[in-house]
Amino acid sequence: MTEHTVSSAILHSPSGKTITLKKDKTAAYVINREKLDLFLRKQCTGEVKENEKCTGVSFFADRVEVATQKAVYAAKMVSGCDGPRSIIGRTLGAAPKETINGIIAITREKNTDPFVELWFDKLLLKDGFFWKVPRGNSCEYGAFSSDATYAKLETFFSINNYEKRAGVIPFGPPQTVFDRAILIGDAAAQVKPWSGGGVVYAMTAAEIAAGVIKKAVKENNFSEKTLSAYEQQWKKSFGKKIALGMRGRGLFQKMSNPQIDRLFTIAQKLPLNSLDM
Repeated sequence: MTEHTVSSAILHSPSGKTITLKKDKTAAYVINREKLDLFLRKQCTGEVKENEKCTGVSFFADRVEVATQKAVYAAKMVSGCDGPRSIIGRTLGAAPKETINGIIAITREKNTDPFVELWFDKLLLKDGFFWKVPRGNSCEYGAFSSDATYAKLETFFSINNYEKRAGVIPFGPPQTVFDRAILIGDAAAQVKPWSGGGVVYAMTAAEIAAGVIKKAVKENNFSEKTLSAYEQQWKKSFGKKIALGMRGRGLFQKMSNPQIDRLFTIAQKLPLNSLDM
């Protein structure tokens, strides 16, 4: 599952200034997401329905019905873990503040560097950045921004032979608790606004949700009031970090390249190694 580890990050400003964040030990694990998903699938002890796409969700006073192209399933409540374009969230009127494109290109070049790299340039990506991540036996090139495209990725990194990965990244959590429903992970926009990462937040939220749902089942009470403990707890755990990140993202969206360069000049004089990479 783990393909590589990194201990530092190098950030590049529009004019070429650099900031290095370095840890004394492993700061991040570069994982194979497909293998992680398969691992999580194998941990499920209940029945798992595969190759069935959810087509709709209906809420009633005593149940929830989830429809697929093959059948309709009834339950006392539903957990919306269905991604940034969550059908459950859409049905409940819950949407993230914004969504942007995240694209990745995987090349078959060996790269065991101990660092990741990020490049900021508002003339190329108006509200995001490019990145390069070593994956041991391969290398990942990526970009996230509302105007990210593979054409830009190819030009910036001079690559043309690669495997594509792409998705939508949600920012700004909506309401995550309703009668007979909760939202988790990308469906709840539980994502770091400064990087687009969300695996750790989603896993943390899922653990919190499990405890709240267990109590709801025991009490046979699936009201929004009962399930609200989930939203209270995840916000206590990492909600302030997301809120602070959203404010930072708002400032970044308004910044020009010269302002980013000035920020790098200031940051170069500060002790930043304690920051979350």
